[in-house]
Amino acid sequence: MVSVLLTEQLKRVKEVLATWKKVDDTVSQLCSTSGAAVSAPIGTACSTNFNITAGLVGFLSGNFSGKTWRDEYLGVNATVKKNVGAKKTDNGVQFQGAWAEWPVGAQGQNQLYHFANYNFTLVATVSMHNVPKSG
Repeated sequence: MVSVLLTEQLKRVKEVLATWKKVDDTVSQLCSTSGAAVSAPIGTACSTNFNITAGLVGFLSGNFSGKTWRDEYLGVNATVKKNVGAKKTDNGVQFQGAWAEWPVGAQGQNQLYHFANYNFTLVATVSMHNVPKSG
């Protein structure tokens, strides 16, 4: 029989739970502040009958440096590909001619993130400044 003190682990669990609560509160307010909930179709993220935080496993917002877009939910970070001029802004991350990959399904059969095989929610707020031209 082995006895182990888990004080540090319990402290970390409490920190993670507090972070999840904070992010849930932030994400819950995304639609209500813009008026989008009033005009949103039923069953979409901003409709009044949809809980946007149900199944939330990731929130990509403004925590960015280098090529890493950090998950505010303390889960899987995204990587910005073709990172030319990507930069942090007041309300998120701005990049042009690039894309972000969230690699939860990259492990194949040895899936560390089993939630990726089922329904889950990832929130990333996006603004398009110009419509891409074809060709």
